[in-house]
Amino acid sequence: MNKHITTLLGGACLLGSALAAQAVEVAGNVAIGSDYPFRGVSQTDRDPTIQGGFDVAFESGFYVGTWGSNVSGFVDTSMEWDLYGGFKGTLSDEATYDLRYIRYEYPGNGSLYDYNEYHAIVTWGAFTFGVAYSEEYFALEDVSWVYPNVGYTISLPAEASLVIKAGYSMTEDNDAGEWEASFGDEEVLDWSVMYSIPVAGVSFNIGVVGTDVDDDDCFGGSKACEVRPVVSLSKVL
Repeated sequence: MNKHITTLLGGACLLGSALAAQAVEVAGNVAIGSDYPFRGVSQTDRDPTIQGGFDVAFESGFYVGTWGSNVSGFVDTSMEWDLYGGFKGTLSDEATYDLRYIRYEYPGNGSLYDYNEYHAIVTWGAFTFGVAYSEEYFALEDVSWVYPNVGYTISLPAEASLVIKAGYSMTEDNDAGEWEASFGDEEVLDWSVMYSIPVAGVSFNIGVVGTDVDDDDCFGGSKACEVRPVVSLSKVL
């Protein structure tokens, strides 16, 4: 066997053994909602969604997980399936970081939409600052993408919270014009305001999401980008 492959397999086995010896936390999640907004854009053509996944976290800070949702309007697929992993750590008493990789898969259509994302996230008190990068966003070969984003969480009575988020998609190498054909511009602002409160053992979430994309420019006249209300019920298992 090639000695480089042997070395890699040996390293993977050692890493697996080290992780197996650590304390492990497993958590599942499930949700139903009126829409699946992804960075402000509906992935279900503004129809209802069912979603779920689970995470495995190790005491060292490493974690892996998977998550899935129905989607609409995609060629030869009705499902998004995400695989992810990363490492979380502490910067100070008030600050933490999260380095994350996500693989987006859309089963049924080969690799038409499949792509990778890389994230760096810092949480400081009630603020969350992040930046994401993809060299082939939504499998658009001529579109590299950078996404700075920020969130702020306000704790409210009765264990409720109000989460305000905003992100800015910036594209480069847009030679084929595919991104502009979908959104009318190389840059897109998205935002959301969500109120969540526990009710009868589940989280009730209601809010507003949107983008700065004109209706006429959103996928040639779709309403998937416009400002709209969203409602969901979710539970961590």
